[in-house]
Amino acid sequence: MDAEIKKRLATLGGDDLINTYESVKSSQQVMRLPSSETDSLSIGYAVIIGTFAAIVDVIMDSMFREEMEKKHRERTPEEQAVLEAEAKKAMEEAGVEPGGEDGDPDSAMDWYRTLNEEMELRQGHKLRPKNHRILNHMNEEAVIQMLMKGEVGFGKFKIKLYPEMSYEAAKKIYDAHIRADRGTKQSLPLEIMSWLWEQGVKAGNPEKFGEANPLYKLLNAYMPNIDWAKLLNKVFHKEGVKNPIPEGSSLGEAMLKLYETGTLNERVFWTSDFGAAFGGAKRRIFITALLEVGVEIYAFAEGISLGFINLKDGIGSLVTKAKEWRAQPKYMDMRIAAQCVFCAGSSFKALVKGDPWNLNYFAFAAAMRHLWVYPRVQREHYDRLINLSQTYRSSNLAEFTARTGIRIRPTLTVIEGGKLMPKSLDDRLHNAGCQSTRVRVLASRYPDKLEPLINIYEELALRAEEDEDFMPKFDALCEAWYLGKVEDDYEAIKKLEKDLKAVR
Repeated sequence: MDAEIKKRLATLGGDDLINTYESVKSSQQVMRLPSSETDSLSIGYAVIIGTFAAIVDVIMDSMFREEMEKKHRERTPEEQAVLEAEAKKAMEEAGVEPGGEDGDPDSAMDWYRTLNEEMELRQGHKLRPKNHRILNHMNEEAVIQMLMKGEVGFGKFKIKLYPEMSYEAAKKIYDAHIRADRGTKQSLPLEIMSWLWEQGVKAGNPEKFGEANPLYKLLNAYMPNIDWAKLLNKVFHKEGVKNPIPEGSSLGEAMLKLYETGTLNERVFWTSDFGAAFGGAKRRIFITALLEVGVEIYAFAEGISLGFINLKDGIGSLVTKAKEWRAQPKYMDMRIAAQCVFCAGSSFKALVKGDPWNLNYFAFAAAMRHLWVYPRVQREHYDRLINLSQTYRSSNLAEFTARTGIRIRPTLTVIEGGKLMPKSLDDRLHNAGCQSTRVRVLASRYPDKLEPLINIYEELALRAEEDEDFMPKFDALCEAWYLGKVEDDYEAIKKLEKDLKAVR
């Protein structure tokens, strides 16, 4: 208690009055607005989880790169011979003789010479030992189905060449074959490369090989005149090296030549910085989402500890309170801080290595999104606090008046409220002839609600200038004490709207 107040109370009624005053004051409920300010604890928490996320991301990125280097490394001839022996053994166990009697690929999966004629491939784009893996190597499901039926082929064009086998035997052959091919100098084509080439072949002869995928048809329909050879040669051009793709090549043929020349394959892609970024995209999206969840947990726990969220409430009430509590500037600050710190680890590594692909674009995008919506969140939060405060004040004044009979009237000459009144509204009221201070106060507090009513004022003012019979009705709504006895703001707005529409 203030010393001066205590002294005056003691003069009036001694210690008994002081004790009574303190007892009444302590028993009165004080409304706490559902708001929490940004502090060192909240920012510290955000920085800690962001730092931990950055460390985890850097470690997992290094692990991914090491795994790709190990998986796609080029095998020595001796190592390659062992892998191919395993593939040969798996085929022999299933009754499939690799290579045939004359060494020609008339059995197993490598029969690309025959397909050159069936597919009518152009000169310079035929299947050869160096590029044949673009066919039937990356579509595991289709290859295993053919193996189980003892077939070889492509699309609808299939020939039965060897005995049928079980799924396990077919899977064993496929895995051994791919494992051996991946270790060669030529490596394996990317799935998208194989898919584009196969769709191009189907599009050229759908009767024999089946219809091309609708997505591929859509691509060709919307990009019919693109010079894929020229475009891709620019992308993969290396100084002093001949362009890998001949002029006039289609998109599928371009994929074949990129693979054939070793310009792009699994080893090149997955051991590159771009491959590491592509492979780590899911990881970074997941960690970015986890940081958001981490802030949500902090907000929910703080709401419970401060008493604004009650776990005993019903589900509907609990969800509503939790949503309102989390939607405040403090937790936006935490989200931005956590995502920015998460970005810092990869940004530093990218700066040191000169690798722009290593930047964490997902966390950066999340931070930018939070900055974009920050003003709206801040505005809505403060509007919510103002409405709660006004509702609490009105109910307390009404309770006081009901209990004591004393009506507390606010000073109408003071414009209060949480929103700045646009000067134009006050000017427009004045120009329309309205002198009611109460209406001006309402315009200052609720500009959005009053603006359409001010439009009506302006409309009626013009009418009053021309119609002397109508003028007294309009002037009654412009008198200085108009609405002065209606203390509740919302009731005053309702009455104003009703009165304006009545004389309109």
